[in-house]
Amino acid sequence: MSAPESVGLQSEAPAPIASSGKPWGFWATLGMSLAILFVWIAVQVIVAIVYFVIATPRSLPGGPAASWFENGTLLAISTLATTVVATPLCVLCARLKRGIFVRDYLGLRVAPAGQTARWLALTVLICAASDTLTWSLGKQIVPDFMVDGMTTVIFEPLLWVAIVLAAPVFEEFFFRGFLFEIGRASCRERV
Repeated sequence: MSAPESVGLQSEAPAPIASSGKPWGFWATLGMSLAILFVWIAVQVIVAIVYFVIATPRSLPGGPAASWFENGTLLAISTLATTVVATPLCVLCARLKRGIFVRDYLGLRVAPAGQTARWLALTVLICAASDTLTWSLGKQIVPDFMVDGMTTVIFEPLLWVAIVLAAPVFEEFFFRGFLFEIGRASCRERV
């Protein structure tokens, strides 16, 4: 392919479409965020009730005295259930706003590799410094409730998926994506 042909092909490529709409305002975002939070809490309560009705006290790891907050299986199931239910609600609320793409509303962008590597390295350094300080003060690096969660889970990969994948997905969509609009909306209203 000659140089003039390649230039012609490049000019025919469509330009990326940028959405020009604005997200919901402060009060609408706050109201929808409270509704999503209510659903999140309701799903956790329903999952907990169903779990303890179905699971007999003898079948629970740790026996009947196992606390709701220390039960790794319950933590994993409730985290997965709330992610499956509440994350689409964030997408729905963003989609209901006309004139702005969901990916733009929720800030769903891939970070550049160099920036990701720098932040990952900084996170590792902060974790190492925090654990070193905690250890040097004679404190436990891993809190008891985390140890209890790992020892009371029936299927460990389920807890890992819930903590490492599901919880961060919901956090990104709700807090950094949807709820973050309250701050941006209030800044826009002041200007």
